[in-house]
Amino acid sequence: MTLALHRIDGVLNLIAERMRRESGGFDLHGWVAENPGVHEGAAQMSIIGPDGMMRSTSLGAQVAPMDLSDREHFRIHLDGRHKGLFISKPVIGRASGQWSIQISRRVETDDGRFLGVAVFSLLPSSLTNLHHSVDFGARGVLALTGTDNIIRGRFTRAKPDGIDGLATSVAGSPRPSEIPENGKGFYQRVSVVDGVPRLYAYNRVAQYPLVVTVGLDLDEGLHGAHTQARVLVALATLATLLVGTLVPYLVREIAQRTKRESELRQSKEAADLVTRKLHEAQSALVTTARQAGMAEIANNVLHNVGNVLNSVNVSAGLVNSTMRDSKAQGLAKAVQLMNEHAADLGDFLTRDAKGTLLLGYLNKLVAALAAEQQSIVEELGSLTKSVDHIKDIVATQQSYAGAASVVEAVYIGDLLEDALRMNAGALTQHEVTVVKDFADVPLVSLDKPRVLQILGNLIGNATQAMDGVLDRSHHITLRMDVADHADGPRLRIGVEDNGEGIAREHLARLFVHGFTTREHDHGFGLHSCALAAKEMGGTLTAQSHGPGQGAAFTLELPLKPVGDLQ
Repeated sequence: MTLALHRIDGVLNLIAERMRRESGGFDLHGWVAENPGVHEGAAQMSIIGPDGMMRSTSLGAQVAPMDLSDREHFRIHLDGRHKGLFISKPVIGRASGQWSIQISRRVETDDGRFLGVAVFSLLPSSLTNLHHSVDFGARGVLALTGTDNIIRGRFTRAKPDGIDGLATSVAGSPRPSEIPENGKGFYQRVSVVDGVPRLYAYNRVAQYPLVVTVGLDLDEGLHGAHTQARVLVALATLATLLVGTLVPYLVREIAQRTKRESELRQSKEAADLVTRKLHEAQSALVTTARQAGMAEIANNVLHNVGNVLNSVNVSAGLVNSTMRDSKAQGLAKAVQLMNEHAADLGDFLTRDAKGTLLLGYLNKLVAALAAEQQSIVEELGSLTKSVDHIKDIVATQQSYAGAASVVEAVYIGDLLEDALRMNAGALTQHEVTVVKDFADVPLVSLDKPRVLQILGNLIGNATQAMDGVLDRSHHITLRMDVADHADGPRLRIGVEDNGEGIAREHLARLFVHGFTTREHDHGFGLHSCALAAKEMGGTLTAQSHGPGQGAAFTLELPLKPVGDLQ
């Protein structure tokens, strides 16, 4: 749901930017015809002028006069106090004639003059895939409710179009208006729409005034438990013996878990300390470089260390998130529940509604804790690799002062995987699919830190090139092979993207120190990569057919198989 709202927010921002350039309205119907992907899920998109009259719509090039000044999604923006998106109650559109949710944004000039309102009329049926992706049972329900307590969409197996119970006000506690951002929980209630008693789970959507609620039919959910009750009575004695053995084990697990969490906190604090030290080292390096007339080297170090620090922050954040949302709290609650029923534990496990679910829950909890521990171990390993790579970057830059570069045996495929891991957070954020076209390449001897620096920069730049590309999925292709050359075989590595492309006039200056086409960038990355490739006896080149056509970067290095050096 969050991704869908982000996409709609992006479309409204594009409309707003066009309105600012053209001082208000423009041919929205023609724009959608040129960019059909932006209309997905919409009954229509429209532009309302500051006087409340509709100026343009995606439904047709000609706009009949229509006064929308009384509509809530227009009036909320008149005084400019409402910031960001507004998500209305479901209404029947006057232009589209369909039930829709009006998502609107105020548009104004840089000096604050009100230009009008951009509107995306979302069809509830466009959210049907959300209901189809999970089976909630014959009478299960998925509902989307605003924090004004009004239902925006309600999906059931019998009525998957999302308009069942539309615009109904929910009753009972907790009401959506009482749920804080990112709040979640459970409650049991009889539906005000169809009278079915259900167990509900809810989650407030981050950044938006919406709550997603899933309801499961209580009778349907407990049918299996009632059928098996007599069988479980026969197993009560065995279950009691099992729990008697399990409780001490769980107590030990809680103690060990607490110890591990303490160790993880200490590891995170150590990682934070390393990060602070690195920032201090960067600051000191800039000062030294300026004093010695070596500002370019300092800039390169800062640029490359900064790239790896992104990976460090991602790993540290994942460890922190896993610890904060740990399943260990559920383990403690399960033990507490068994302790509360120690006197009648057999009957509790076989007859009580909560008890019959407890053993299954414990089995799942053991698996979840194991997976959680493995995830933390992997992220700590990733964090350690990133810190080691920062050390390598600093050691590599020392070669400019006369130290010899360190050459070691490397599988180039492993080096590409490390470069992908360094950029994992950005790749996920931009929804990039990585395609690998790897030929067989022998174990080679090369300057690993410098090559990893180049590959990390190229993959990071390719990922950034996806910004603003909305009309196609995002792909990066990595190629690796051996090319014949007049001076002997050369290792060839390619990084290709289908992003924003490079203008022809920029290609010749791409590797010049300080040249960049991006705001807030410094133009050090590609320059330092080209220098590093040259110092290793290789080349770094770029190709692009122009804006919107993607780009391809190729790194070529002398091929030095390990066997040839022995």
